Amino acid sequence: MLLCALDEVAYLLNLRGNDIDFNPVFMSYAVVTTEQVHFFVDDAKFNADVKASLPSSVVVHPYTDILSFMSGLKAQAQALKQDKKNHKIWVDAAKSNFATFNAIGFTSPADIKQFIVTTANPLTLMKGIKNEQEVAGMKAAHIRDGAAVVKFLAWFEQQYSSLPTVDSDPAQHNKSQLNEFLVAEKLEEFRSKQDKFVGLSFDTISSIGPNGAIIHYKPDETTSSPVVTGQVYLLDSGGQYLDGTTDITRTFYIPSPERPKPTTFQIEMNTRVLQCHIDLALSVFPAQTFGPALDTFARRYLWDVGAEVPHGIGHGVAAHGPVHEGPCGIAKMNRGGAICSTAIVPGMILSNEPGFYENGSFGIRIENLVTVIPKEVSYKSSTPFYTFENLTFVPLDRQLINKDMLSQTHLTYVNTYFKECFDKVGPLVKDDPVAYAWLERNTQPF
Repeated sequence: MLLCALDEVAYLLNLRGNDIDFNPVFMSYAVVTTEQVHFFVDDAKFNADVKASLPSSVVVHPYTDILSFMSGLKAQAQALKQDKKNHKIWVDAAKSNFATFNAIGFTSPADIKQFIVTTANPLTLMKGIKNEQEVAGMKAAHIRDGAAVVKFLAWFEQQYSSLPTVDSDPAQHNKSQLNEFLVAEKLEEFRSKQDKFVGLSFDTISSIGPNGAIIHYKPDETTSSPVVTGQVYLLDSGGQYLDGTTDITRTFYIPSPERPKPTTFQIEMNTRVLQCHIDLALSVFPAQTFGPALDTFARRYLWDVGAEVPHGIGHGVAAHGPVHEGPCGIAKMNRGGAICSTAIVPGMILSNEPGFYENGSFGIRIENLVTVIPKEVSYKSSTPFYTFENLTFVPLDRQLINKDMLSQTHLTYVNTYFKECFDKVGPLVKDDPVAYAWLERNTQPF
């Protein structure tokens, strides 16, 4: 079996590297046989303990030897076939490249049918279903990450009074001491102080006002917008830790003297996004449920008023690996494609991130990572049922929530979630009186 996907090689050998920005992987290939794993990599990149960690069944080759190795498999396959042994070469068509496939040398349709398997390799699903240690690591990483975000939000709130307002002379805006890029840098600084921090899991989406409506907005160091008060701020960010990968979006309002509160419309749409988020978080579903069946849980309250979420609701996340990982996902089938063709099962970790975007005005997204767990149900049947457990613990902006729109179920969820945020993150921010007070104040029950 040939492995070309870097995250699958890293998972197979339980190794991590830093060849690709934001992704703890390394340039490599692997070929798995019945007896050995042939590992193609530049071993000059190894830390001193890497070779010692590999079992004797792993044979390390120079990275550049992959094509000659693959060409040698043709003769082996043909010889075994003559001995009437069923020997095939597994090349995942969706994740392999033409050079390695071509090097094998089977070119005719008949030979390919006889000697090649092109279906998805088993590591895709194995990696997507985390074991107990991986889930435990993700939980620990998220609590430390939550502490970093809480400390940042408390610091950010202290800067509000020194910022210009959106209603001031535009010439004053450029005198703001903060812009979107600097805000992202400051958040990374708080994360970097956490134990086991490696780096970011993607470019931080730090967006003020109208920029929040640009779904994959990235602030530029030289052209990012100044931060002014009286605006909605959308912050989508994540960290890589040795024990996990995080991805969180929080939307909050920065009050100004002229606009001390968000508009009624902003509050309504944020509350609708929250309702959608909660409905997905609380959903209970049977085994063999696929992403599109869950997708509508996170759209209903927006659909009720004719609004739409213009992106998928959830993507898989690796355990200290790529922040976007297959094979699971939550999206409409016509948007989700292959990621929606795998059933959602316990151990998978996904995002829950509905949003609303008013072009030219503001954007809203609420994102937590969740893990799939078994669910006890009152009706006993032979079909297992599942639900989600939150991994992310950072309070939501109370200014943007209309509690009168929330059902009792929604209200109970929010109050329970606030308590969990305080109980889990509070001990990690006690060393920062400002952050601890901010957390205590923002997790009071409605």
